[in-house]
Order: sequence, then structure tokens, then C-alpha cells
Amino acid sequence: MGVHKRGGRWYVIKRVPCRFAEIDARTFVKVSLGTDSESEARRKAPAVESELLAYWEALAAGRGEDAGRRYEAARALAAARGFEYRPVGEIAAGPLADLIARAEALVRGGKLVPPEEAAAILGTVDRPRLAFSAALDEFLDLTTDR
Repeated sequence: MGVHKRGGRWYVIKRVPCRFAEIDARTFVKVSLGTDSESEARRKAPAVESELLAYWEALAAGRGEDAGRRYEAARALAAARGFEYRPVGEIAAGPLADLIARAEALVRGGKLVPPEEAAAILGTVDRPRLAFSAALDEFLDLTTDR
């Protein structure tokens, strides 16, 4: 991770790790820290790096076959982009401004975001159904206080 100053503002510049190169085509990611103070930039940088890694991990999890992991990854990706994950039907029936904001978030740097991220932003990942075999475990987890 590198903290660099450009044009009076500080940025985190991080190389996309090799294990995530398949899901994020960028070589480097540059994130503004929103400050002109070096000490504040160095204080904010670790949190920005953690968010980037969480974003990549969620993208990677979204490619898996496990429906539960894919759904949780979609929720994490939506949150990483500043949206609450909601099913596509709720988004369509909701405020137009939210729909427009989500549509605008599908393009980053003149390119479309990865399909897993688009699905998370637009709410097209189905909530996994509870398997009958897991129902008892789920019930016991939800009723531990009784």
C-alpha cells in the first residue's frame, strides 16, 4: 500500500493482488483519502486498504457455487458501494433516485463493473432457500435463549 500526494490531495494507491486479477482487471487502484493533510491520510489509509480487500474477497465469494455465500457476498458488495442490498423488485418499486444512483454505479472508469458487483447493486442475487436438513439447526440457533 502506498500513500501518495497528487495535486494537493492524498491517495492510497494499491496494486490489485494476483489472486484477484481475474475478477478486477485494473492493475492499480487509486482511492482518494479526501484530505490535504499527510498525518490524516496516513491515519485513514489502513481502513481504506481493509475496505479494498473486503471488496475483493466479496467479489471472489460471489463467484462460488454456494448460494448462501453468494448471497452474503452480494450484500457485502452492495454495502461496499454504498447501497443496502435489496431485491430487484423492491428497487424497481422504490424511489426513482435510488434506481438512477444504482444504474450510475454500474460504470466505473468508463467500464462496466464485474457481473457479480452489478448483480449485487441491482439486487438480482436470490436469497437462498433454507434446506429442510438445515431447518433444525437454524431453529436451534434462533432460539438459544429459550
